[in-house]
Amino acid sequence: MATRSVSSRGSSGSTNQSRYGVPERSVEVDPGVAPRPLRWSASSVSTFEQCPLKLWWGKVAGWQEGPSIATAAGSAVHGALEDLFRLEPTARTEPFAEAALARALEGARDELAAAEVPIEQVRSKAEAALEVYWQVEDPTVIDVIADGVEREVGPELGDVPFIGFVDRIAHSATGVRVTDYKTGAAKPRYFGPYFRQQYLYAAALIESGLDVTEIELLFLADGRRVTRPVYDAALDRAVGTLQSVAEAGGVMAQQGVWTARQSPLCGWCSFESVCPLRRSRVPTPGSLESDQLLAALPGMSQRPPVALEAPHVPGAPE
Repeated sequence: MATRSVSSRGSSGSTNQSRYGVPERSVEVDPGVAPRPLRWSASSVSTFEQCPLKLWWGKVAGWQEGPSIATAAGSAVHGALEDLFRLEPTARTEPFAEAALARALEGARDELAAAEVPIEQVRSKAEAALEVYWQVEDPTVIDVIADGVEREVGPELGDVPFIGFVDRIAHSATGVRVTDYKTGAAKPRYFGPYFRQQYLYAAALIESGLDVTEIELLFLADGRRVTRPVYDAALDRAVGTLQSVAEAGGVMAQQGVWTARQSPLCGWCSFESVCPLRRSRVPTPGSLESDQLLAALPGMSQRPPVALEAPHVPGAPE
């Protein structure tokens, strides 16, 4: 595919202020990127809100960011707790969880080495989180429902292709509780996306016939448990956001122009070095030159590309 360079003013216009009050720019992507259907997830919605162009790189162009210390530790702890809750309650012991964590870390060793992530720092963070877990709850008294561990939800929600994986579903005093493990600390400014993720899962499970009455977040860096009731307004708000984001993403996909939006998280973004909003005269996203620059970054790999589909809106033109 042809290589074009994006000037400091961007490929589709100058930098403007978004409705969020931060700089953003419309960026034309290379039309040669071949698409295929995508199912939205709660994390995709959050990424789109943060920066649609980042979502394009990760989901449409298929670039997968390498692991970090935080993400690798989180994956290992999630894997250990998943194994723990597949056991009968009386078998859910601390030694078993520690052994499961060790296996998960060993299985990730090669990937972490390729991404130049220090495994000992990952191990330290993961072991600390697992130690805190035992201070938060007693796993032997958790009444997990059938197929209640790492359960897949979807394939649609609110007429939008949707996929999610629920950490744990268990009986509670009020009905059924959906739980998500967070290996970071509880930071209230991030609660919005966390709650929305759980409400999306609750909505999908309710559609399948499950009486979900509570959502729960377990923060394993500081041992905090946050629980909220499930109610119609919260479910409607979460599904409505999913629908509006999917529709906006579908429009951008059809036009081949995606919004790059600046935020404090840009400094931690793997795509910053090739982003037209953050760098002057970078190659067009999706071009051969841009892909070569990304491929040279530690831990980066490219999956087959996908396409975003907007949900059909009744009464709208086909």
